[in-house]
Amino acid sequence: MSDPGQPDEGPANGFAADAQPIPIREPQQRAVHISAWGKFSQFVLGVGIGSLPLPAIFLMGNLAVALVLYFALLILSFVLMALGTYRFVGFGMLAAILADPIVVVQACFVLAGGPQGNLPSAPLLHTHIVPMITDAFKRR
Repeated sequence: MSDPGQPDEGPANGFAADAQPIPIREPQQRAVHISAWGKFSQFVLGVGIGSLPLPAIFLMGNLAVALVLYFALLILSFVLMALGTYRFVGFGMLAAILADPIVVVQACFVLAGGPQGNLPSAPLLHTHIVPMITDAFKRR
């Protein structure tokens, strides 16, 4: 060690002049491997979550809640698709969200049509359509 009145011969930080800094490793992202069954189950889970606006419309009859839920799930589906681990949940949610308006319109047609509308009623189904199908199988 040198005297307090004289300057140090080495650098002020106490390391040798030729010392190299230790390189900092960047955190490595692990590749997430999801099996085919895992992808399918995530997709089905996403379809179930994406179908939540349908009960809000039909059971509660509240269109405002259904629209808020619809757009919240739409944003959430894009967020989940950006994440690697939950990507297929987002795909399933997006598929269900895009199919929800079609399901709602078809359900409204069925509920509004009923026996008085253009749709076949239950008696017509049993008196005409079922015998026609059974006759087709008897001929073979």
